[in-house]
Amino acid sequence: MATRPDSRDSPHLFGIGLREMLADEITADLRAIRASAAAQAAGSHAAVTLKLISKGIDFGSVTAMPDGTLTRPPFRESILISA
Repeated sequence: MATRPDSRDSPHLFGIGLREMLADEITADLRAIRASAAAQAAGSHAAVTLKLISKGIDFGSVTAMPDGTLTRPPFRESILISA
């Protein structure tokens, strides 16, 4: 089993490990979108807003400024999922 730096290595009991793997994939997707927004803003010298969507779930948007700062509105309650 490979260990990822951001992994807690949850046991695969009752689907806990699968949930963690899905969360890791979503996190990686959202981080890639954030990095893309930052790169586009730096290259165009203008603010860039991208939608934060992963696995069909809309997490809102992120806006990257040319100076490297990032802003995003707070999460909507409708996307908060309890275990």
